[in-house]
Amino acid sequence: MRVGYMAWGLATGGAGIGKAMDGPFDLFLAFANSLLPLAVAELYLRAGATGTPAARKAVAGLLGLCALVILAGSAGAWMVMWGPYI
Repeated sequence: MRVGYMAWGLATGGAGIGKAMDGPFDLFLAFANSLLPLAVAELYLRAGATGTPAARKAVAGLLGLCALVILAGSAGAWMVMWGPYI
């Protein structure tokens, strides 16, 4: 969740994050934290099993995008949450 919050914060400046963790993005992330990785895994498995070459390329692009989001969120979490205290 920290990576998700930091990626969202870097991209939007924290729009939709409530002070009591009750904003629209907070509610979305509560479910998306589990459901988005499951959806991506399902697409990956289906594209690998019965997908066309175009579907496989699309899923590869989606995985690349997910990797960039994780990289940005991890870097943001390091710079804001962890780095200053080491």
